[in-house]
Amino acid sequence: MYIYNTEVNSELKELFSDFLSIYSSYDEIREVAPSFDNFSSLKEELIDTWNIFNLDKEKIIDLIKGICPEFYIENSDLFSKSVAVRESAQDTYIKEHSILKCNDWDEFVTEITTNIRFNIDLFNKSIFKDVLAAFEEIMDVEVTPHYFRGRIVDKLSYKIDEMGAPPKEQSGNGRANPKGIPCLYLASSEKTCAMEIRAGLHDKITIGEFALEKEIKIINLINIDKISPFSINNVRAHYVNKKYLKRMSAELSKTLGNNSSDLEYLPTQYIADFIKSLGYDGIKFKSTLDPKGHNLAIFNLGSFDCKYVTPYKVENFDVSIGIF
Repeated sequence: MYIYNTEVNSELKELFSDFLSIYSSYDEIREVAPSFDNFSSLKEELIDTWNIFNLDKEKIIDLIKGICPEFYIENSDLFSKSVAVRESAQDTYIKEHSILKCNDWDEFVTEITTNIRFNIDLFNKSIFKDVLAAFEEIMDVEVTPHYFRGRIVDKLSYKIDEMGAPPKEQSGNGRANPKGIPCLYLASSEKTCAMEIRAGLHDKITIGEFALEKEIKIINLINIDKISPFSINNVRAHYVNKKYLKRMSAELSKTLGNNSSDLEYLPTQYIADFIKSLGYDGIKFKSTLDPKGHNLAIFNLGSFDCKYVTPYKVENFDVSIGIF
């Protein structure tokens, strides 16, 4: 176990001083943006916005004092008054650094579903590209666990070669792919898999177990709220875009009914297509049906291979499954 002695060690001093300097006190913000009203305490920001410390909020300030005492002395207002990131109160900065040019997710959805679809220009693509870099994840063959894909069947079982992504002529609309462009959707467990395909009581399903065949690079949108500010190139830009990133993750995870309109897929398809155009091999996102699970949308279809198939039968509505 490594113990950081604030009286001896100094490695964190510059990191925290640079990071904390993105904040300004209530009085400073109100001087430049009198109507701005989105303030909180610094300790709440560190816990609720950045998830930096697993500590009681009341102990955080004492820890900061120990890590960077000079910064604490020189910026006492940040620790005694409400704070905000100055750039989040500046319309010019938001316009130049927001992922969405319109600065409104619902307006983006309306535009892409009812007005301009293929040449929509509501994303600041260079900003989005830079922000996405914080969520890059390398999936390595040696350490990546197996993933699962399920299919409801009316026969005994599907075969291994029938468990991959559907061919392009049978590929329908999905969260991360438009009709005609195949995408391999995988789940982190058999249970998550069964829940995601919305199997009903007494349904027979085949679940294929997939192994990663080669190293791939994906965008991981699962832990948006837990991304370290110390791993981000532009913390201020990330801060003003955090609400959009959370919304994207939620939209990718959202369950759509069988009768949902294809239009409902358009916003996430646009985002996924842009991520794919940057050379990423897939996206990782939460499962709303199984809070303990997550999903992959894999663009690089040859990166995973089905190794085994197992037939199951849904035995109750809690999606408890048993081999038959």
